[in-house]
Amino acid sequence: MSGDLQSASIVQLKPEELPRIFPMLMEIFPVDRPIYSELIRNRQAPYRWTSYVLDWNGTWVGHSALVELRIWLEGESREVVGIASVATLPEYRRRGVARRLLEHCLEIVDSRGRPAALFTRIPELYEKFGFKNILQTFLGVAVDELRIFRFSGRAELRAELAESELQAMASLYVRHYPNYNGKLIRDTDYWKYYGMVVNLRENCWFLLRYRGGELAAYVRVEREPDRLLVAEFCTGPLDQEMIGGMLADVAYYAGQWGYSWITLAMCPGHFLWPILASKRVPMEVEPPGADRECFMVRPTAGDSLGAFERLQWSLADKF
Repeated sequence: MSGDLQSASIVQLKPEELPRIFPMLMEIFPVDRPIYSELIRNRQAPYRWTSYVLDWNGTWVGHSALVELRIWLEGESREVVGIASVATLPEYRRRGVARRLLEHCLEIVDSRGRPAALFTRIPELYEKFGFKNILQTFLGVAVDELRIFRFSGRAELRAELAESELQAMASLYVRHYPNYNGKLIRDTDYWKYYGMVVNLRENCWFLLRYRGGELAAYVRVEREPDRLLVAEFCTGPLDQEMIGGMLADVAYYAGQWGYSWITLAMCPGHFLWPILASKRVPMEVEPPGADRECFMVRPTAGDSLGAFERLQWSLADKF
């Protein structure tokens, strides 16, 4: 495609303009096509997105978004800005489109005095902008090893979540689930967006257990080609009966779906690890073959990574 992109300008999209960019993102990120289709249908924006495009004579040739997030880190609430959906139309690639958009977005991030984070399959691109690849280590276990846990009854299995179930999960997440490093602070709008996203994913399932009419535990599992991914395991950290029951449920459904391996994508301090260790359950680093993107962080301007150097980001909260 001929033409001088130096005359192109970066434009911040208004909320009502977002549906115009979604078809482009659907083509570049086909795995997210159902989500963008639903956003168009509902005239809705992704959670706390601010979108920027490179406009060249009325054509939006590239896109990048900033996502405002808050996480727990070393006992404190920390603001982080996510970089999402960096995309360039195929015919305009290798002409500096992504570079211009990233430089613009990172200037904004620096002006706010915040670190930036993203997931990517091309870490070498973002290293040029000061991002560092933060090693994410996921442990797992053979399905048969979890059969030592027993359950009384079985968790309710959900492919889609009702609004009342999302509200119960939100309450449990805040009241009983510890504020581990990397735990996202999810407000009401986040839970609405979360519910829309997970309900559209065919490989995503939830196990729900109730006690006395109230939700006492939930586990989010994702069916991957050769393993079952446990992306969230939420209950009270001292509720041994409920934890054991949920582990038994995970093993049961993994077996029903034909898996021999379970990846537990929990943070290093999660309550599951000492429980499994006390039962002498052998755990190993996740074997090769999983389709995992790199998690990268760019520190606040003039600062070091600090605790972010050791951060394991929740796979349930990829943006």
